[in-house]
Parts: sequence; C-alpha cells; structure tokens
Amino acid sequence: MIEVYKITNFKGKEGKYQIGSWIKTGKYQTYTDNFERNNYGFYSGFEQKLTDKFDDKSGGLSIFSQFGYARSNINDVPYYFGAGLVFKGITQKRKQDSIGFAFSWHQFNRHLHRMENSTAEKVLELFYKIKLTELFYIQPDIQYIIKPYGSEKNAFSFGLRSCIVF
Repeated sequence: MIEVYKITNFKGKEGKYQIGSWIKTGKYQTYTDNFERNNYGFYSGFEQKLTDKFDDKSGGLSIFSQFGYARSNINDVPYYFGAGLVFKGITQKRKQDSIGFAFSWHQFNRHLHRMENSTAEKVLELFYKIKLTELFYIQPDIQYIIKPYGSEKNAFSFGLRSCIVF
C-alpha cells in the first residue's frame, strides 16, 4: 500500500488530505470465471475544518469527502463516494462531542446476482458521538438506505458504535 498524507493550514484552519493505492498479489477469479493476477485500487479523501468554536479552537464545523475505486471485474463494489459535515463542540460542557451528517454512494458490480445493469446504493446518515471519558466514546447513528444491495425497498438502520482508546 502506498499513501500520501498531508496536513495543511487553509485560511488558518487545519485540513487533512490523502491519496493512496493498494495491491493484493495472487490469483483472483473474475466474474466471467477467468483467473487474473493481482487485485488493486486507489482512494482519496480530505477533511477540512471550516469554522472554529471556543477560544482553544477545539470545536467547529468540518467538511469531508472520500472516493475509492477497485477493479470491477473482481470486486463487488468497484466505486465508492462519500461526503459529509461534522460539528464538534456542541456546548462548552460537551466540547468533545460531535454531531454529523453524511451521504455515501457506492456502485455494485453488475455481475452480482446476474443484474442486467449495475446498481447503486445510497446512504444518508446522522450520528452523535458522545465522549464519555478520555478513553471511551459511544456513537449512536441512524441511516436511511436507498436501494439497499439493489433492492427496490428502502430501509432504515440504527446502530451504536463504541470505541476504547488505548
């Protein structure tokens, strides 16, 4: 894997930009039952702070975006795009909490389930990240999934993520 990662200062606000690629060596079966060597892809993304909140600049509004590509004759999801907004520092007492909204789109390979055409799934997500201690947070979220896995019926998903930092 090769990755280029840069932290910048845009109009006095911190930003993170990355671009990378990956390769997995070996033999892979394609959707047409052939075998090919090596699977590869690339990705890019950024996160840019737009505003500050609080004197120590610990909060504020940020925007992010991600894009990924993988070989379409081998991978189930050859294209992915995601973007969103995150606001950190809900109140003075909850400086480390974040609320965010994201949109993602990914294209399924048309060979999955013998689909006539490739189909895309879109996801709208709303989350709230609650920092309980310096080493632990929880993050409930709700997702609205449009055409999940190519289905005609849309769906809701509720989740709870937790993280322990050590």
